[in-house]
Amino acid sequence: MTQSKFQDFLKSGCLLTTGEGRVWAGLGSAEVSRSPVDGCLSLYAPDFLLESSTPWLVYLSSLQMDADELVRLLDEVPGSGAVEWRGPEFEGFAASYASVQTRIVRGELLKAVPIGSRTTPKPLDIGHRAAALRLALRLSQGFPMSAYGFWNQAEGMIGATPELLFEQARGGLTTMALAGTRPVDTDRGCLLDDPKELLEHELVIDGIAARLSPIGTVSTGQTREVRLPTLVHLHTPIQLEPFVPISFQEAVAALHPTPAIGAWPLEA
Repeated sequence: MTQSKFQDFLKSGCLLTTGEGRVWAGLGSAEVSRSPVDGCLSLYAPDFLLESSTPWLVYLSSLQMDADELVRLLDEVPGSGAVEWRGPEFEGFAASYASVQTRIVRGELLKAVPIGSRTTPKPLDIGHRAAALRLALRLSQGFPMSAYGFWNQAEGMIGATPELLFEQARGGLTTMALAGTRPVDTDRGCLLDDPKELLEHELVIDGIAARLSPIGTVSTGQTREVRLPTLVHLHTPIQLEPFVPISFQEAVAALHPTPAIGAWPLEA
């Protein structure tokens, strides 16, 4: 990547790791589209409820490169990338948690995920963006995680995740249940011996299987622990052999949101 293209990438672009030490980089501003565009890097970035009529970000300029090469370029960007974070706001999270507990007691929910967020009052500059991308890439190199991101001068998202919603290959579909968690630096025992964590994990497996079984034959693999930088998760691979071929959009609609990031039952 030339220096001029790298500067364009930092101002506006996208990033996806391929799992083979390579990354896809979108350069410059994206065009929104109803569908992917042949010959262009197209990133599916819908709203959470999948209501957007133009969920695809299409990058007219893109390239594939070694992750190590991109990390070296990011290392040369000046600034520490340190951010003054505030929060998360405890009261709002506590209220959400209490609501979830009440609905579980009533039998309306079996599982839900309350969230909290940290904020900063200051805008994030290119140095912050480079630091976030560098960290995401390094995590993807050292752990079973994928780095991802899309951004412009005003907004965006950068992260690294162990979760894969699904992968399609040779007519089949592979997904996963990833739920049940403990910190790495704890004296808690193995998650496979923890009834509460196993129950949470089984709810996610059951939820995914219930969503997929009307469209194909579902099978599950062995549950094991996956160790990440700060957390340990339970992980179970899940395979779908569809009765008839399904499209990308149909697969998204069938799976999202899984009980791991949403709630179960979904209707509640």
